[in-house]
Amino acid sequence: MLSGYLQSRSDFLELSGYPYKVIVSYRGTFYLNRTKSNLPGRFDPFSDRMARDIRNSLSEAFVAALAQKKRSVYQKTAGTWLNKNLSQTYVHYIRDRLRRYGRVFKQINDNQLNDAWLQTLLIWNKELFFEVHDHLETIWARTSGDEHQALKGKTWQSHHAQKDSRIKQLS
Repeated sequence: MLSGYLQSRSDFLELSGYPYKVIVSYRGTFYLNRTKSNLPGRFDPFSDRMARDIRNSLSEAFVAALAQKKRSVYQKTAGTWLNKNLSQTYVHYIRDRLRRYGRVFKQINDNQLNDAWLQTLLIWNKELFFEVHDHLETIWARTSGDEHQALKGKTWQSHHAQKDSRIKQLS
């Protein structure tokens, strides 16, 4: 499947799920060069400020919602973003997060999970790695000694899991 379009002599397209840089010669012939560059339309908080702001605000709202046991906290933040004139890339990410957050809340309520550690495992299993990182930081701030050091390591691990998931997405 071929998607994308050429606007200039150097553009991107996606072919069979892989990103390609299109290089058009002065004669009009073109070459495809497989790249790991961020395609337009990919949600990448590591190189896109808007994506980073969306990810961070949703994650903070999700963690606050867990603490307050109110879905409306993250729903309000998501609604604020969705009311803006955003590209489909951002809208897709926000809606995906709303679905995942809803599943986490449902499982927490259905299983009456009040333990922060068990909640963290559930969030991890939903591959919400940045949210795990933020959730662990709230727990970490209230601990000391060995537990503090263990949480520091888990927070670091969740940070790298998020980067690893980005690498899988681009490869």
